[in-house]
Amino acid sequence: MKTKNIYFTLMLTFSFLVSSCDVLDQIPESDITSTNFWKTPQDAEAGLIAVYNQYRGSVYRSFELGEGRSDNLEIPPKWGYEMINPQAMEFNNNIVDANSGYCTWGNYYNVVTRSNEVIYYTNTISFADEAEKNRILGEAYFLRASAYFTLAKNWGAVPLIVEPFFSQGENMYVSRIPVEKIYEQIVNDLNIAKQNLPVTRSDQRIRATKAAAQVLLCDVLLTRSYTSFASSDDLEKVIENANEILANPNYSLLAGENYSDIFRLGNTSESIFEIWSDYTQNATHSFCNYFLPRAYDKSRPYGGETLMLPSHSLDDAFGEEPQDLRYETTIAVLSKEEEQYYDNNVKGMKYGNKYLGTVTIIGTQRYSDDNIIIYRLPEVFLMKAEALVKMNKVSEALVLINQIRARAGLASKTVESTPDALSLILEERRKEFAFEGKRWYDLVRMNKVGEFKKEPEFVHDRFLLAVPQGEVDKNPALLPQNPTY
Repeated sequence: MKTKNIYFTLMLTFSFLVSSCDVLDQIPESDITSTNFWKTPQDAEAGLIAVYNQYRGSVYRSFELGEGRSDNLEIPPKWGYEMINPQAMEFNNNIVDANSGYCTWGNYYNVVTRSNEVIYYTNTISFADEAEKNRILGEAYFLRASAYFTLAKNWGAVPLIVEPFFSQGENMYVSRIPVEKIYEQIVNDLNIAKQNLPVTRSDQRIRATKAAAQVLLCDVLLTRSYTSFASSDDLEKVIENANEILANPNYSLLAGENYSDIFRLGNTSESIFEIWSDYTQNATHSFCNYFLPRAYDKSRPYGGETLMLPSHSLDDAFGEEPQDLRYETTIAVLSKEEEQYYDNNVKGMKYGNKYLGTVTIIGTQRYSDDNIIIYRLPEVFLMKAEALVKMNKVSEALVLINQIRARAGLASKTVESTPDALSLILEERRKEFAFEGKRWYDLVRMNKVGEFKKEPEFVHDRFLLAVPQGEVDKNPALLPQNPTY
């Protein structure tokens, strides 16, 4: 708890020193930042905490971008309930426009901006311990890479900014560059992060480590391997980095019967990187509100707003193997004990069950403060398996896939062809990572959106978000707009 308290105190302190800024409306370094700050290693650490603060602020939107358009979620009326959120419905149908809040990218450029400052100024500070300097730089490179990966997946070509802005006279109205160049920068950043980050640290689940950089790099390279600008060794590098993580004694799979601990307890042995939360430190988020049914008395913050529900198809996928140990943690129905605290029209509702927060008084108070998992060990298994399948090593991949199935209490499966093996991986990823912000990217990466999203109202040829209209209004150099807008 002491480490977490220090982390949160630094986060609050530095947030008062530096305000966030939009990528196309950036405020040059103030006198506080450039003259009186960035002088000591402690300043560099405080600046880094500010990057984590910005990253934390992006996590809820990242979840929506990775899950909201997928076939894991659908609007409550499809289950017979009247509640509806128009914005969530439009996003689920992929029919937002350039003015939509879903298309704003400011959260990610806030991370980029602060990361750039840390990288630049840390290199101007004298450190007694070079390892401390390298660690700070490694974390900043990791966080910048993560932000740019989200930008590349959702907007394609985006502005690439890798240095701070120092004065109003600089050209801050930059153009977008081809997405393959963004990927090159991401890979470069992660290779630097890998070299600089520690293998082990006391807070290794909630701060970047070498394994965190490696798992993100696996994700980036695997995604790039499907593109026209893939590098010839992308798949080999996925396997190489995955093998190092799998050999790392800091990480191990939980037993299947303890699957819920990943989300209820946080900081488990299979967590590689997650976002810390704690209501006692005022560190909360909105995930409970997104998933939980509506409580009978909205003045008592106990329920949610049911923005989206688990889809019928996800529920049916679990129903094909009802012994799956992951199901009850993923999808639940209100218990008889809890029904008394909820509106009558939500009784019997199936809802997403991974984010329950902390209940301090049953029926009266719930805080949305689960740690949010970004990467955990099963994803390393399945990314390595996917790389092996793409290299026509199906039998090797099946060993990894079936380890994840065995953990879930399921029998091994056998397939022979590459398409069948990829379909099996997609199926296992869906059930393992439901509501963790992965599904939309899986469908896009494997070119499966049309196969799983069949609703006539869904815009099927739209895989990128619109460049935000507010940004275009300030900077026409961002045009042309992405297709279909």
